[in-house]
Amino acid sequence: RFSPLNPTDSGFGLGWDLQLSQYNPANQILSLSTGETFKVTGSGGQPDIREKKLDSFHFFNDGGGFYRVVHKSGLEEILREGGADRIALPCQMRTAQGHVVTLYYDIEGRGRRLVAIDNADGSALLRLEQAEARDQLFLRLHPGTLYEALFTLQMGTNRWVTRIELPTEEKASWRFCYDLQPDGGLRIKRVETPVGGVETITYAQIPHYFPGAEGRTLARVDTHHNDPGTEPEAIVVTRYSYPADHHNFLGYGSDVVWRDDGLDNLYRASDSYVYSSIESLWDVNSDTAIRSISRTFNRFHLMTVEETTQNDNVLRNDTLYHLQPDTEFEHQPAYCQLPETASQTWYSKSNPAHKRTETVTTTYDDFGNLLVQVNATGVTETSTWYKAEGEKDENSNVLCPRDPQGFVRSLKSMTVTPAPSEYGAA
Repeated sequence: RFSPLNPTDSGFGLGWDLQLSQYNPANQILSLSTGETFKVTGSGGQPDIREKKLDSFHFFNDGGGFYRVVHKSGLEEILREGGADRIALPCQMRTAQGHVVTLYYDIEGRGRRLVAIDNADGSALLRLEQAEARDQLFLRLHPGTLYEALFTLQMGTNRWVTRIELPTEEKASWRFCYDLQPDGGLRIKRVETPVGGVETITYAQIPHYFPGAEGRTLARVDTHHNDPGTEPEAIVVTRYSYPADHHNFLGYGSDVVWRDDGLDNLYRASDSYVYSSIESLWDVNSDTAIRSISRTFNRFHLMTVEETTQNDNVLRNDTLYHLQPDTEFEHQPAYCQLPETASQTWYSKSNPAHKRTETVTTTYDDFGNLLVQVNATGVTETSTWYKAEGEKDENSNVLCPRDPQGFVRSLKSMTVTPAPSEYGAA
């Protein structure tokens, strides 16, 4: 995975990584393999994480440089500190089904570089070998078996990944071209696919601005040109536009002053703050938009409105969340980022009064489990879940054992209730 926000080289080239979970004790930032990032705000064996709402994972400090991340899915990751930077990386991963893999690293610079992953029986799952000139990285999946597959990452002396070669006879590959952002960060501007396609990204002259941090900016995409390499008619061009007030996910234009403390700055903005963008599918021949999608987000990065327009037709999606008005994120309910109502409305611009709307209503518990869903048809689905401490019947027979990690995740019952009808009971 490549990220222009990642300035480090963890052995896979600048900006590239395997998206493994990691914890940095220096700044207390926990990055999960799910893509989520949190600031650990407490201390002790199970420290508090202020911005974690749903009880979807547990984080433990086991002492001695060891940490654990236990996910509601059943995945458990053991992290261990190492290297001069002391960043804790996974040394073992266990699934709910009992599968275990062990990860090994070599010291490189101030950090560590992944070199091997083994199965529980000691067999090799993955081997990573770096060329002496550090211009190639070889990834061998299932090495030494009939199923061995070799992936090769080509890099320049600047450690920019320019080519990822796939395990095919034709040596099919992905090729990448980059340029530098004004702040020196790396960003992709061109991708060539193994099947002959070319994707080109151009960046807007006006960047995203940081709130209360004059001169600090972040690049934003202007166009995405996708040429599949077959015929000119198949070229797809997507353009992106942004509001004149420059509101964005960073919080520019709010009363917030940027802090590099690992917490989400936009959460401190006023309740009325919104930001938006418009994605337009562009017809190159007529130089007009064929279809446009406008999206609006609130201060908690939740999409509240999505409106798709094509010719005279409009599809509007409105989402209302379980949010308390004028309430800080810390004091919102655990399920505040989940939808309370989701409405779809179809209409024509030429006759907006004639429209059709379908609405789905949902409620959840603190673990993100669905409790009640009322569909647009009027059918109600009600779910109950076993308690984390387990449950027994009146004869002390175990219906569901205690959850070893304290999660509520075992479905107890589901009831489907037909929509009310003037014709009486079914």
